[in-house]
Amino acid sequence: MGTLNSSPRTLRKDDQVPCRPDDPCARCSMMKVIQHRFAEFRRVFGRDPEPFEPLFFFENLPTPVLADETHMMQQLFEAARYAAVDFDRLLDFLHRRTGI
Repeated sequence: MGTLNSSPRTLRKDDQVPCRPDDPCARCSMMKVIQHRFAEFRRVFGRDPEPFEPLFFFENLPTPVLADETHMMQQLFEAARYAAVDFDRLLDFLHRRTGI
């Protein structure tokens, strides 16, 4: 995993943009989103997720069920906004990593 670097001249190989605390690279941005989704899981279900449980889920169900693409994208957008990271950079990173 990438770490936040204090030098604005350090370029990340994965997305070729400077990684700084105030402007994290895509990998660091994704970590912030994941942290937020863990917090949301705890808020909804009152516990940490098991390794096999989804971080993008339907919040109105009593057990974690993987969200459909529409809800997943909305949750990703909300998490990016909450974490103050660039949503478009995240989408580009995910597209390059998964092909989706």
